[in-house]
Amino acid sequence: HENDKQEGPPLCEFCRPKRFYDIVKLHEHLNKEHYKCHICEKQGRPNQFFKDYKMLEKHFDRDHFMCHDAQCLAARFVVFENEIDLRAHEQ
Repeated sequence: HENDKQEGPPLCEFCRPKRFYDIVKLHEHLNKEHYKCHICEKQGRPNQFFKDYKMLEKHFDRDHFMCHDAQCLAARFVVFENEIDLRAHEQ
């Protein structure tokens, strides 16, 4: 599509209109300021970034197997690739 072409320096979709010198600088910013899904990364879907932990947590809950125990929610990032691993964790 004509509209898919990016104009100018790389843009952070979360920090619009913040732009970066190049894609390397954008990735440094994303890794430092935002959250990447480690489960998606492991499953071959790299660079799934989320604005903040709250958005990543919604993603975990919707697309993966997140533990809803209060201690695990407080600890954050307690999420699994599949239901079997989640059930084993819950034992």
